[in-house]
Amino acid sequence: MTDKLEFFLLGSPSVRWNGSSVHVQRRLARSLLFYLAWQGAMVQRDTVLDLFWENGIRAARKRLTETLSRLRAALPVKDIIIRHENLIGINRERVYIDRLHFESLINQAGPIPWTTPEDKPLPPEVHHLLLQANALWQDDFALQGVFSPTPTFDHYLQKSTQQLHGVRFNVLTRLCHHASVMADFQAALQFAQTASIYEPYNLKNQFMLFWNLVKLGRIADAKQYFAETQVLLRDDLGISPPPQMVKLYREIQTLDDAPFPEAQPEWNIHPSMNIPFVGRESDLREIGQIMRSNQALILVGESGQGKTRLLQEFLARLTPQPRVLLAICHPLESTLPFHPLAEMLRRHVAPLEWLSLPPVWARHIVGLLPELAQMRDDIQPISLFDGIEQAQAMIFESIRQFFLLLAEQHPIFVVIDDAQWADQATLDAVGYLLAREPFSKASTMAIIVRQEDISDALQKRLNSFQETKHAVVYHLDSLPRNDIRTLAYHLLQEKPSDAFINRLLTDTGGNTFFILEILQAIMGPGKVDMHSPETSLPLTKNSENLILTRIQKVSREARAVLDMAALLGFEFSILVLTKACNKTPETLSPLLSELENNLLIRFHEQQQGDVFYRFIHGKIRETLVHQISAQRAHILRKSIIQAIDHNAQNAALLAHHYSEIGDLVAAFRCWIKTAERARSLYGREDAHQAYTMAENALKQVVAKLGDDEIYHFYTEWSDLTYETGNTSLLQHIGHMLIQIGEARNSALLVGSGLDTLSDACMTKDDFETGLEYTNQAIARLEETGNCFELVETYNHQGTFLYMLNRPKAALRSFQDALALSIDTSDAKIYKARSNAHYHTALLQVLFAKPTIGYEHGQKALEFAELEQ
Repeated sequence: MTDKLEFFLLGSPSVRWNGSSVHVQRRLARSLLFYLAWQGAMVQRDTVLDLFWENGIRAARKRLTETLSRLRAALPVKDIIIRHENLIGINRERVYIDRLHFESLINQAGPIPWTTPEDKPLPPEVHHLLLQANALWQDDFALQGVFSPTPTFDHYLQKSTQQLHGVRFNVLTRLCHHASVMADFQAALQFAQTASIYEPYNLKNQFMLFWNLVKLGRIADAKQYFAETQVLLRDDLGISPPPQMVKLYREIQTLDDAPFPEAQPEWNIHPSMNIPFVGRESDLREIGQIMRSNQALILVGESGQGKTRLLQEFLARLTPQPRVLLAICHPLESTLPFHPLAEMLRRHVAPLEWLSLPPVWARHIVGLLPELAQMRDDIQPISLFDGIEQAQAMIFESIRQFFLLLAEQHPIFVVIDDAQWADQATLDAVGYLLAREPFSKASTMAIIVRQEDISDALQKRLNSFQETKHAVVYHLDSLPRNDIRTLAYHLLQEKPSDAFINRLLTDTGGNTFFILEILQAIMGPGKVDMHSPETSLPLTKNSENLILTRIQKVSREARAVLDMAALLGFEFSILVLTKACNKTPETLSPLLSELENNLLIRFHEQQQGDVFYRFIHGKIRETLVHQISAQRAHILRKSIIQAIDHNAQNAALLAHHYSEIGDLVAAFRCWIKTAERARSLYGREDAHQAYTMAENALKQVVAKLGDDEIYHFYTEWSDLTYETGNTSLLQHIGHMLIQIGEARNSALLVGSGLDTLSDACMTKDDFETGLEYTNQAIARLEETGNCFELVETYNHQGTFLYMLNRPKAALRSFQDALALSIDTSDAKIYKARSNAHYHTALLQVLFAKPTIGYEHGQKALEFAELEQ
């Protein structure tokens, strides 16, 4: 028995008195009680009001008084909650709080756990303190399930518990290392597994978990964990497991299990087309002539016309056979810079081949393939001082240098399939490569494009490829009548009549896919009379009826899985599908088999722990999506969002699904993440596209976003836009900031908008107008607490004054900028201070004060380095 009220917050929170639970009925009162206990100290009343109530201050004070009164009535000890003037808190003398006990034990342990080498055991008394501290946790997450009455309180809760979870993670990893040193591998494994809940991407902890599985002799589990970790790191972070983990994995793995790149590409061809090739001989001859002229091929045709199958047949007939590298583009990846090229290189290039690429080139590709940094220790980080254009050009050249190395061993043939969905960075790289070796000589490239999906921008790009004589556009027309006759005879083993061929040509428009679908549907003796003019074919005007007939054959459960897959995309992950459908692999497997047997989906590939399927044809997926009601699609997409890993690589996909369910705030934030990732890979056009999508969402939910979020979005976009010198877009961003700022009386948004308009003036050398904008911006920004924006605006003002030949006034502006930021340690302001020092140095030299100029020049360099 104890005379103290006990608070257990390290898990699902609870209160106990003399061994019995204390129940507080109202959830708001419970949240307030747990908050005060979590704080463990007196708190300002206004802080409590801000966290728990969003309505007016008078109403909030009344609610606080009522809630405290309810708490006092519910608690068995009346003096637990105390007030003193404007402070509220828990009477520490009358309570036990497990969180404070946890922190006390950690403090008693002192620095010893963190300074003792990990390969050495802890002193017994210190080890005991850490074990005691860890044992206080009743569950993995503190304050689990506590009600959040406001977004402000929710943010506080997440931030505060995250900090404590970080402390526990450190305790667990230290206990893991101690147990491993003491050969208690089972305990070490349990510590590592719990630690991974808090930091699933921590490489050191991943290795310890893997290492202890091996030490326990659980080799199969170790291999499975390695595979899962490899997928997790690749998909979420774009990296590989740590080298020591890879080394240990190889020691327990047989040679037969070692992964090798694809020797031959898995062509994106549906089974209907995957039959012995018949016809198209004139097309094959034309393509051969193009290739012999050392020009790339741009193969254009409608969906289902057999473009990819034709190219596959052409390559199969070549002697000697080239090394084929296949890049496949997907519609939901069109804002991911270089994604098709990166996936192609992952799939078709062996690790040893990367070792032959000199470090000077490899360092520029590591942004696309982060796993290279794990393979090689000679790759140094790149400098960004040369700007986006230079950095992107170096990526292009580095890819070309690698292709040159591959081509030394064997001619290569690069295929870009479904290029209508390629991102801008990939298309830029293709244009760069086409003009240079090895593609201008022995090696070549083919670009396959779906005709109905060619945008105006892509058409201009294809025209430019052709105008420079680097490529030839070849249009693949409908299947000729004689080829249809030959194909029908080949499949049906019966000579078709002219009437049958006419009907087939009319109903399909000569589309190879639809012809094959019909022929395969009527195969077999007696299924159709090919001589009667009244013959009815399974497909009349289009493929939808045939597709729906096939869909209707499957069970209800299989149809539910099929609908979910359709919303996931043309190609879909089985891991994601399993989660989205809330099924186990065992229950999903027979449903996938049923769908495969009905020729709706097919296995595509297996990649390190995950399996990918595709629809037999995109038209099947389109038909399914069209059939799903809006209400049901909304429910299904919510499940998909929960199933997809929320990382930068999936941000564009998540934005798409959030938009479809109407959560435009989440879509807005995902598009921003997409843009940030594109910028990190120097995909300037892709970043602009993502920012545009974000703005489209913002316009519909602007009232739900705070000033800071809107400010950061538009200023990041304007920074990118200024680099490209796009005056009209800068003006658009500036006016949008002002419009939104005036509507909500935000000096920050109006001021930053005015400064953005000054940037637009700078791009067109309109210095007088630009100066006026900066003067107006400074007046508004002085009302805010945003030091960075104000310093930058003073820098801009000084630049305009200098360009207007008013150097003394310019110097005062730069000095004002430096004076404003002298006491700040915000890393973001270092760039602004560097600019101010740089311009001050130039002006001091102009004023014949080189010594002072030199000092400011040195400062400019120092702050530039700090910014990096």
